[in-house]
Amino acid sequence: MKAVAARFFALALVACVSTSARSQDLSGAWTMSIRDLSQKEISTLTIRFSDERGRSCMVGNWKQVIVEAAATSEPEFFPVSDALTYELKDSELVIGRNGVCDSYLQLKGKFEGTTVHGRYFGLGLYGGTDLGEFLLKRSR
Repeated sequence: MKAVAARFFALALVACVSTSARSQDLSGAWTMSIRDLSQKEISTLTIRFSDERGRSCMVGNWKQVIVEAAATSEPEFFPVSDALTYELKDSELVIGRNGVCDSYLQLKGKFEGTTVHGRYFGLGLYGGTDLGEFLLKRSR
């Protein structure tokens, strides 16, 4: 009986690890929607995640985000034309303009299946500012 229970536990563990790894697969195109604090959609982007190292003033393993298409009603709200980088740690994804030191704009959220929902905020020498939220989902 103990052997059966141990096998069942091992299979369940493998299934959880496999599901977790699949949900964090960043290949392909992704669609991102960024909203302000009043829930108004300001920017939409189609992006891809590169394995190439990206420029960042922050410590970490930052890689390049490739923006394939972008539309924004307020160009100053989110820097769709600036170089963006990302870092993935476990199920937490951070995307941002990290190459402008001490004037970071970041999107931070956790994977829920194949989507990421989280906060958009500014971060600098004098603290952080909540700017809105975002939703990222695989587009194809």
